[in-house]
Amino acid sequence: MLVTIKNNILAGKSLYQSFKMHFHFNAITCELIKIGEQTGTLEITLHRLLFHLDKTIKIRKRLKQALFYPCIVLSIATAVTGIMFFVVIPHFQTIVTDMTTDLPLLTRVIFFIATLFRQYGHYFIFFIIISSFYQYYGNNHINILNKILNRLPFYRYFIRKIILARFTRTMALCLDAGLPILETLRLLRKLDQRQWYQAMLHQIQTGMSTGMPLSYVLQNQALFSVMLIHLIKTGEETGRLDAMLNNVADNLEEEIETLLFYLNQLLDPLIMVGVGVLIGGLVIGIYLPIFKLGSLL
Repeated sequence: MLVTIKNNILAGKSLYQSFKMHFHFNAITCELIKIGEQTGTLEITLHRLLFHLDKTIKIRKRLKQALFYPCIVLSIATAVTGIMFFVVIPHFQTIVTDMTTDLPLLTRVIFFIATLFRQYGHYFIFFIIISSFYQYYGNNHINILNKILNRLPFYRYFIRKIILARFTRTMALCLDAGLPILETLRLLRKLDQRQWYQAMLHQIQTGMSTGMPLSYVLQNQALFSVMLIHLIKTGEETGRLDAMLNNVADNLEEEIETLLFYLNQLLDPLIMVGVGVLIGGLVIGIYLPIFKLGSLL
């Protein structure tokens, strides 16, 4: 990629034209570089883009760190549970059923689930593989996945915080570089394909195209709190909207980092308790008939 960009520049193309040929650079990055080249402020623009990218990478890194350990534990727990249902429990089911027919309720439920796994488990695995493939390569995978995840209150609250922080940070970056606000809104629509996000930006863009200020248009959007709208209005009145949006983005990113910290602290014990209850319940359910027979002897 770097060699291609270098060759394009040596061939007489601008940095904007060279970047635009590669999908690694989004529309906003290319437009800001174009403005930087036209106004002679390319160095300043690149520093701003670097700062913005650094903030984005830090949030992604914190999110991955918060989810890494829970994902590892859940993966191991899933593997152990699968081995128990497919290998261990069927052997116990054969032994215990021959010894007695009066099984505890918990044991009967476990044996019933194990039977379902043995009979229909391959269909379930096939369905998971096909669904995963469709989620990653299908045309509507983003909308389907978001419809499922948006039913979770914490996820909905958290993801909207991230979107709001990215909206304010990117808006401040573009305004500071001299990009018109309507053009900024048009480019922002290319960063996220969520239907509600697209509809929101379309409404904001339509309202501002009629001459209404940004703070007034945002009053009809549930994503923006009253405090945030007042801050944006103050920025408009003082002519420092870009600086105000930067401050708002800083505060939102601090809130996101705090949420990730508490999420990490909360998930660890919850997952350990959940895994303990699951594995412990399976072990107890398997051994209950043996304990019952031992008490009768």
